[in-house]
Amino acid sequence: MKIPSLTLWSIPISALGLTTNQKRMEFNVTGDGVTTETWPGAGTLQASESLAAGSWTNVTGAVSGYTVPTSETKLFFRLMQ
Repeated sequence: MKIPSLTLWSIPISALGLTTNQKRMEFNVTGDGVTTETWPGAGTLQASESLAAGSWTNVTGAVSGYTVPTSETKLFFRLMQ
């Protein structure tokens, strides 16, 4: 499934009950249909097709600067410390 457009939301960290010392992922969408995910320091990137508990899997070999083509199916990402 090709994603025709991508909308990203920015949610204040305080609204999520997080402290500022927790990691923050950033997403950059380029005109060539690629999303680059970056984060400070170490962490394990996980992906899931839903937000259901237990559906997350580690993205093997992912480091900050990880790229995802926007032609991928719907995916959610999170960073685990």
